[in-house]
Amino acid sequence: MRKISDSEARRDMISAGNQLHAARLCASNDGNISVRTAENAVWATPTNVSKGGMTEDMLVLLDLDGNILSGSRKPSSEVKMH
Repeated sequence: MRKISDSEARRDMISAGNQLHAARLCASNDGNISVRTAENAVWATPTNVSKGGMTEDMLVLLDLDGNILSGSRKPSSEVKMH
């Protein structure tokens, strides 16, 4: 697995969300994006946010048990599948 920095992960997630939204591959607030950046850390998109309207400060950093490490929003309930 290639090591990715937190800032690169957040930037890539925003870019992917914008591309998915522009290509009409996700509707409204559908879909989730996550990136694992450490052995026990995953960045995830928040619940109830359009992937085309996200900003980096909306993203949530979680440990693999689902505990929020950084961010003020609620992650998707589907994050455990990621």
